[in-house]
Amino acid sequence: MKEIYPKPVYVDDGKQTFQDADGSLWPVRFKRALDFREGLAAIELGFHKWTFIDKDRNMWSERFIDVADDFHEGFAVVQPDYGSGYKFVDKDHNFWPEKFGNYTQSFREGLAVVHIYKYEENAFTFVDKNRNFWPERFSYAMSFSDGLAPVKLEDGWTFVDKDHKFWSERFKSAGSFCRGLALVELEDGWTFVDKDHKFWPERFKYHPSIQYYGLYKVYNTGRKDEIYVDREHRFYSKKEAEALEKIHNNPELFLELPTESFKDENFIQGAILQVKDALIKPILSQETVDDEYEKACLELLENCKEKTQKERQIIGQHQKENAKKEKMINSIKEFNL
Repeated sequence: MKEIYPKPVYVDDGKQTFQDADGSLWPVRFKRALDFREGLAAIELGFHKWTFIDKDRNMWSERFIDVADDFHEGFAVVQPDYGSGYKFVDKDHNFWPEKFGNYTQSFREGLAVVHIYKYEENAFTFVDKNRNFWPERFSYAMSFSDGLAPVKLEDGWTFVDKDHKFWSERFKSAGSFCRGLALVELEDGWTFVDKDHKFWPERFKYHPSIQYYGLYKVYNTGRKDEIYVDREHRFYSKKEAEALEKIHNNPELFLELPTESFKDENFIQGAILQVKDALIKPILSQETVDDEYEKACLELLENCKEKTQKERQIIGQHQKENAKKEKMINSIKEFNL
């Protein structure tokens, strides 16, 4: 069985501790405890007194004013002292000599956003793990995701890849890519764009907000009863979105969907997506997952597949019967006595 890391939980006194896989609580209490990442968890012992701890409860001797980010790709961003700026530290307690501003972020896809000047406007750039800094400077920058990063230039926001190639398009605002899509603000509203520079035709008056587990609430779509959309460009009513939320919270509810639900291919595809996302979520929150969970996931997915096939067969049979009845009725009407 693979190892599962302890999870942070709140206890009666309002503080936090960690809970092992068997349900037992650690005896030590923290002001705050974050999830384990790459074998270490950031903990706050007291006001502006942060450090790291491993699964064996070995605590680092170093204390930090702030931990700006968890460990990612071998590094974390910490502030050792007041006014000292932020630094990168690796899991061997080695600190970079450079100091950065408080918007510095840990590594994503081999590069980190660093805030290199405290007061100048063009204060952001990227750095790799060998401390090679990009020559470009940005008004603001966000982490790489899906091979692209949103950056703010003098004439607006755009995206840049790891070869320093910039998109020609400029936006009023832009967010990070996630599973092939990013939110951008154009002159006529918000929309989504994919990595091939293809924009959704819809324009939304306000920034779409995530609700119902991955569904975005959108405005001014021209669809009065469809106000939620997923990343597959499927729209849902509020009632459908609430039903999808329930499936996300309890994926086995998919197996209880009535036959009528399977007539709506749009809803069923959204429900399947929610089942998969719900099963993936625990895997993403933990670095490893045990074999029993993997077996349960595969069994549920197989049952969902069988349920879908069965219900579609029933619907198909009903459609054939209805078509046959309609044909007979039309034949009778055409037979003039």
